[in-house]
Amino acid sequence: MLTALSTLSKSFFDICLFRKGPQDLPKSSVLLYLCLTLYMVFNVLLTLQARPFEDALLVSLVDVGFLLSVIFLILKQHHHLDRWIQTITALCGTGVILGIFIFPLVYGGAQNQYETWLQQIIILLFLIMVIWNIAVLAHIVRNAISTSLGIGIAIAVLYIWMSSLLISMLFPEINPK
Repeated sequence: MLTALSTLSKSFFDICLFRKGPQDLPKSSVLLYLCLTLYMVFNVLLTLQARPFEDALLVSLVDVGFLLSVIFLILKQHHHLDRWIQTITALCGTGVILGIFIFPLVYGGAQNQYETWLQQIIILLFLIMVIWNIAVLAHIVRNAISTSLGIGIAIAVLYIWMSSLLISMLFPEINPK
């Protein structure tokens, strides 16, 4: 069991480092549900920094629903629906890995007790993580639909922009924490 978990974690790290693609993951509904659940938990925990629990949960549900829908439509358009389980598993699994790195930046950046130079480093690291997230998403989409990296990047940027727009429209900053 521990060996399987270690192998899967390494696979997700390898995807984050562009050494593997979603096609290298097992096509497993159980793994998909596990990764989706962990991704939801990390989304809620990251959103809790700025919003109450109920809002964080709703934001996470909308985010996951949008992710599932967009990837379904992209794969259907390119006649690769058979890759849906592995693609979503890869996106959620790498989302958890990246979330582990982003978590201290989000909570550290929210503290106003740090010196200005340290806050600037936190912001720079957060920006690097956002760019890395876009690159990983582009890499996964590129592999899933067998297209160029440029198309993958365009889809990744468009997806993140649309997702952010949807969340901000549905959940305006009326009563943040």
